[in-house]
Amino acid sequence: SGRPKRDLLVKAHVLGCPGGRLGPVSWEVEHAARRDAEAPEARVARLQAAAAALSGARTPDQIAEATLGAGLEALGGARGFLLVKGACGELTMLRGHGTLDEEIRLASSDVPNPAAECFRTAAPVFVEDRAALLARYPALARLDGAVRGEAVAALPLELDGRALGVLAVG
Repeated sequence: SGRPKRDLLVKAHVLGCPGGRLGPVSWEVEHAARRDAEAPEARVARLQAAAAALSGARTPDQIAEATLGAGLEALGGARGFLLVKGACGELTMLRGHGTLDEEIRLASSDVPNPAAECFRTAAPVFVEDRAALLARYPALARLDGAVRGEAVAALPLELDGRALGVLAVG
């Protein structure tokens, strides 16, 4: 039938070869090209949704909820929390989603962990999986049940160069 040849010509056209003189075109190549082309649009849509949520926020709790929601959406996380600097300089939980109490206690403790490192250094911390997390923070292995999930991203929250807190997503 003419359908496979037609599909190949459509794929070649999408990839910039209108005559179909591209050779074999894999679905993966086309998918990657489409994903890369659509990525900026998706990013803009996420930013617009975050801006809308923040513009409607009137209380600190609503701001925290909007910030955490935007972070989870942007990073594709299933769980996370927003920690803020307390009166004595310690990290305290302002808002959480899908997290265990033990994870929150751990993030605000003196035990080395991604959120604490992020807050201390004012630099983002990215850990790709559980093995890398335990290799980078071996003390976490002793805290049974406090470490779950795979990848972790901890992002500093600052205002005028002052550390305000951490957005952590996993």
